[in-house]
Amino acid sequence: MPYLICEKCGKYYEFQKGESIDEIIICECGGKLNFVASLDEAPVHTFKTFRDLLSYRNFFILLIGFACVFFVGIPSIVGFEDNIAHFEGNWISFNYPNGWNLEENAFNEYNASVSGSNGYNHFYIDKKLKSDSDEVILSKLLSSGISHETMKIDGITAHKFIKAYDKYGNADIIVYLVKGNIIYNLKFYGNSKDVDEALDVVIKSFHIK
Repeated sequence: MPYLICEKCGKYYEFQKGESIDEIIICECGGKLNFVASLDEAPVHTFKTFRDLLSYRNFFILLIGFACVFFVGIPSIVGFEDNIAHFEGNWISFNYPNGWNLEENAFNEYNASVSGSNGYNHFYIDKKLKSDSDEVILSKLLSSGISHETMKIDGITAHKFIKAYDKYGNADIIVYLVKGNIIYNLKFYGNSKDVDEALDVVIKSFHIK
């Protein structure tokens, strides 16, 4: 049995015997009626041309994509920012994972430290005047065979030494850098996953004042 579907309100009209298509042109709501052979053929939305169909489809896909970004991507970004804390001292500043407890000790212009802990995990950052013995220590570390890599921290060449990744999943890492006549040591110890996360956050944001 053929039907007429209203493209405005969605109502359908079933042809009765003796009725002509010409007799029913406009729906009671004023919308245009479209002829279909059965309700299975009735479109969800009526389009004037195939181009209109493509435009509507592309818009719908774009709308879905935007919704995915908004409801999945943005909360993830916000969640990441919520998990980061910031330390602002007189001599350095850096970000660190939320949940770590920090303590600063500033003894004088050339000697200061910041320590952080998160249960079993610890990090310690200090500065001191460079001496000949420090050059000897660095030279010994570089020739010791300890895993080593060079990186840039706050635009300064730094040395990262991984002293241990033991069978219990613990890490012992030292990062050593020099600016002017001041040496900065960043020491991290604890669960390797937590230590690696803390180290990554700290060194990417580390700034010497």
